[in-house]
Amino acid sequence: DDIMSAYKEEVFNLFPEIKGKKVVLYAPTFRGDAVYEKDYIDLDLSILKEKLGEEYALIYKMHPILGKTKLTHGDNVYNANNIDIYKLFSVADVLISDYSSIVFDFALLEKPVILFAPDLEKYCKERGFYEHYYSFSPYPVTTYQKQLVEEIHRVDEMDEDIKTQLKKEFFEYTDGKSAERIVKFALNLIRS
Repeated sequence: DDIMSAYKEEVFNLFPEIKGKKVVLYAPTFRGDAVYEKDYIDLDLSILKEKLGEEYALIYKMHPILGKTKLTHGDNVYNANNIDIYKLFSVADVLISDYSSIVFDFALLEKPVILFAPDLEKYCKERGFYEHYYSFSPYPVTTYQKQLVEEIHRVDEMDEDIKTQLKKEFFEYTDGKSAERIVKFALNLIRS
């Protein structure tokens, strides 16, 4: 659509080197309580990039609470902490995240997602989940960087049902008219 095309052009203008490459977006959430303890998983993106090869570009976007955090990087690894996540979605061929709710937003695009959760057991004990992590997620869950590389290489083989499952399960409407429906609902309440 027009908005996504405009976003894509904007991101390509910022990072012209990613054009023609498979773009992997790494967007993890934070760990801790967001006030006194702010932590994150320090994925070594330069090693990841080296393992993936030249046809890939890596972009990372940290949670806004960690907006000034810079991860290790090298060629074809880009810090996008100051760019809106939805603009980055426009160029991403695959999203790597962990426990972040942005996987729901990305699911609307029907693109592949890989979950990287090396601290899954600790996170489960300290923060917990509403749903069991493995059974809830249709996406591959990795806990080691080697597994992550393997899953990225396999995204082209990812079943379409996996890419669309969250969208089908959690979004009744995807036609862009939800605000209009809310206004109509509110007006009907006011009139009755």
